[in-house]
Amino acid sequence: MQNELNGEAPDAVAMVTVNEAGFEAGLQVMAEVADLPLLQDNEEEEVWASWEAQYHDIMILDRSNRCYTIFSVTTQKLREEENYNALKALFQAAIDGEESQKPCH
Repeated sequence: MQNELNGEAPDAVAMVTVNEAGFEAGLQVMAEVADLPLLQDNEEEEVWASWEAQYHDIMILDRSNRCYTIFSVTTQKLREEENYNALKALFQAAIDGEESQKPCH
């Protein structure tokens, strides 16, 4: 999806994975199978806690790095075309500067 979006708007989207602090045990496996940059949260930064993240959340940021909306792939599987297209549309809306229909917390 990142390649698709960047093909339409070069360098508009950068996707990263953030692993929750305390769950480092699977980090090596994730690094081997993932194709996104992998960041490790820690108890000093507490990114998960400050963003109120849940397992499998995709947090879309706007151009000012503020949370635009949250999309859960726990409940909306991306292998289903409708969900994939919905997520892509949310990224596109954030890129285009549209107002979020479902702002973060």
